[in-house]
Amino acid sequence: MQHSALFTKTRATELFDEYQSDLNRRTDRLFAGLLGFQWIAGILFALWISPLAWSGSVSRTHLHVWAAILLGGVISLFPAALGMLRSGRLSTRYTIAVAQMLMGALLIHLTGGRIETHFHVFGSLAFLAFYRDWRVLVPATIVVALDHMLRGYFWPQSVYGVFVASQWRWLEHAAWVVFEDVFLVMSCVRGLAEMRQTADRTAALEQEVRTRQQAENDARSLASLTSAVGLALTRGTELQTMLQRCAEAMVQHLNGGLARIWTLNEPDRMLELQASAGTHTQLDGPQARVPVGILEVGTIARERVPQLISADRVDPHLDDANWARREGIVAFAGYPLLVDSKLIGVMTIFARREFSASVQDAMAAVADGVAVGIERKRAEAELERYTKDLEEAHETQRTNGLQLSALVDQLRVTQRQAEAATRAKSDFLASMSHELRTPLNAIILYSELLQEEAADRGQQASITDLQKIQSSGKHLLELINDILDLSKIEAGKMSLAVDTFEIRMMFDELLDTAAPLIQKNHNTLNVRCADGIGAMEADLTKTRQILLNLLSNAGKFTRDGTITLEARHCTVAGRASVEFAVTDTGVGMTQAQTETIFEAFTQADVTTTRKYGGTGLGLALVARFCQLMGGTVSVESRPGEGARFVVCLPLNANDVPLESATAARVA
Repeated sequence: MQHSALFTKTRATELFDEYQSDLNRRTDRLFAGLLGFQWIAGILFALWISPLAWSGSVSRTHLHVWAAILLGGVISLFPAALGMLRSGRLSTRYTIAVAQMLMGALLIHLTGGRIETHFHVFGSLAFLAFYRDWRVLVPATIVVALDHMLRGYFWPQSVYGVFVASQWRWLEHAAWVVFEDVFLVMSCVRGLAEMRQTADRTAALEQEVRTRQQAENDARSLASLTSAVGLALTRGTELQTMLQRCAEAMVQHLNGGLARIWTLNEPDRMLELQASAGTHTQLDGPQARVPVGILEVGTIARERVPQLISADRVDPHLDDANWARREGIVAFAGYPLLVDSKLIGVMTIFARREFSASVQDAMAAVADGVAVGIERKRAEAELERYTKDLEEAHETQRTNGLQLSALVDQLRVTQRQAEAATRAKSDFLASMSHELRTPLNAIILYSELLQEEAADRGQQASITDLQKIQSSGKHLLELINDILDLSKIEAGKMSLAVDTFEIRMMFDELLDTAAPLIQKNHNTLNVRCADGIGAMEADLTKTRQILLNLLSNAGKFTRDGTITLEARHCTVAGRASVEFAVTDTGVGMTQAQTETIFEAFTQADVTTTRKYGGTGLGLALVARFCQLMGGTVSVESRPGEGARFVVCLPLNANDVPLESATAARVA
């Protein structure tokens, strides 16, 4: 706005000077013709009034005629020539003013000082006022006053038409001239003011026309710029190509000399030059990488505020020091590229004309569009990378899925083979156990008969050997029975024989069998049965076998200690149950040993097998029987502090779901 007002004022001054110069030239030419006309008129007056001078009968041309011709020519020709050849100059005006007053004095002289001719002076002053320069009236007034004063002294007849005149009469005539000058000066001043107003109005009108034309041109340029930038941003090109097209569009449509676009490298806080259009298109140089906060570009990035300043205040950092002056660069604009207050980069342009408000708004919109375009390109690149990773992951997953499917198929085949092998093994063990029990029962029976026969014959030495044979046979028979039971469970051929029995009565029968096993290592057995323990519906044989195995295990690993058998009612998962607990003060076990103690053919360690014997089937059968009857078994133990086995069995085995039997078979 300030620049526009200054331009309008300068233009108004130029127009005023043009108007005044044109007026002066036209007035000079007017007086050139007027002086010539007056010269001719003076000659005619002289010829008409006093053409001849008589001396007796001799006549000659009157002196007035020669004065009109010669003196009038001297007065008129030189200023008339100046008016035609050097019109418009100040010296020409002053010369014409003096000549015009002298021509008036000549005409007054030629008419003999007639009062009517004096009005020529006032008319001449009015004509001189055509210049609208009151300074011209000054020499004209001085010439009139001097003419009247000098001729009034020396030749009053030529100026006043009388032989004798008052020596102060010239003051009267000068006063009337000054009186007219006052009005003529006012007219000149007013005329100049009107001329200046006309110049101001014309300059303002021209400025308005230029502004409208510039606005129309800007609108067309900005429309083309917006279209070109929008097209560049929407094309599926690489980021650098897109930004280069945007920079070229700014140079083309904004009369730019150089446009550049940087993007922000967030980790390094560096602005990296991506596009340069105009007179310099290189992407290297001192501004290829600019730290945030350094140079004009870095300052714009740091402050995040647009910069609109004169181009001479910004160093473009080019090899050519005179580039801006040679290219006519006058303005610089820099805009931060922001998306939701996040800095994306910086855009700058050097232009050959000042940026109007509409251009500034358009550049701000272009900056916003470029920022969004950069962010979109980055998002597209990230999405493409993520999509590629997903495709690779999907391909890997598909490959793994195929491999997993093949592995599952292979595992299914292996599982079926293992199940078939397990069933075959169980069938084999079951049949072999049956085949083995028959001869073992015969061996045990014959050993008993031989013991009786040896006792009758008094062969005491043979009885001991026969008892060992009988004991070994029974132990082997028990082992075969355990293997047979385990095989039946794994083969799914073990069934429950549910019956109702009194727990105390079952304890009495159990103790008859378990007492010798416990007392063998000098242990004490304590039995604790809760009051009102009553009866339960379960498989009596398997329940007794569970407790017998636990008591046998406790007696085996306890020496000179105490073994306690307990029974009480409890509730497990909302179901009424009976809890049996066998506690001993034996050697105990570690945490790792308790985790594998219920696996088949597993004991605490090798030394345990060597020291205490056993096959590791007793506790495995306990676990399988508990699962078969819908119960659980757990153990708590520490080395050197004994062990506590807890068995929970449903009070009514008829409520046990079928899944328990399946779980027992799988286990």
